[in-house]
Amino acid sequence: MQNKIGGFSVVGGMHRRHWNGIVADIWNVNCAAQAGGYYVARDPRLFILLEQRGAGTTHVRPTPRAKSQLQDYDSGRISYIPAGMELWVDISGVEFVRHLDIHFNAEIVSQRLMENIDPAQLDRPQLHFNDQRVMALAELTGLSQSHFSHAFKASTGLPPHQWQTQARLERAKHLLLNSEMPLTTVAVETGFADQAHFTRVFRKNVGAAPASWKRSRLA
Repeated sequence: MQNKIGGFSVVGGMHRRHWNGIVADIWNVNCAAQAGGYYVARDPRLFILLEQRGAGTTHVRPTPRAKSQLQDYDSGRISYIPAGMELWVDISGVEFVRHLDIHFNAEIVSQRLMENIDPAQLDRPQLHFNDQRVMALAELTGLSQSHFSHAFKASTGLPPHQWQTQARLERAKHLLLNSEMPLTTVAVETGFADQAHFTRVFRKNVGAAPASWKRSRLA
């Protein structure tokens, strides 16, 4: 990310987490009475305001001369910013902010989610909205790895890796039954390293090899 900012002092350094195609940066920042600047990133990103102290205001605008929008802490803590879009911010009277920046590679994330992402949606900014599901996941990023795993399991009933594996297998089953894709393609489309890896995991969790399972279901 490129930026030109003033009036901010990072507390304790930036905390970063990596996933497949996703980088999450958590920032704790003390703010001067007047602070601001602009940001631009090469990848699409979500900005999520986790905490704010002080009774001041934050105004956001897409260009230096555009009309600014007031960020409401209670109802508009999330913004989606497309790749390459500048975001100008003016903060007045806010003492401290804690925020999360989630940068993602759209192609990789699309493969991991096993869904196509509409390019037109990626190019459309959405500033100042709330989504309780996003906020719940955002709060998890501040946890240690062990606490994250415990919290994720409490929410979903499965550890993160097992949840991901089950999601991939369900998608694989759908492709096996509803397409003529070869196993090598199904493996790639569902995030496995290769056909051998896919077959091994499928047999371990389902009890049969993919080809055998497909024949039994279509018989």
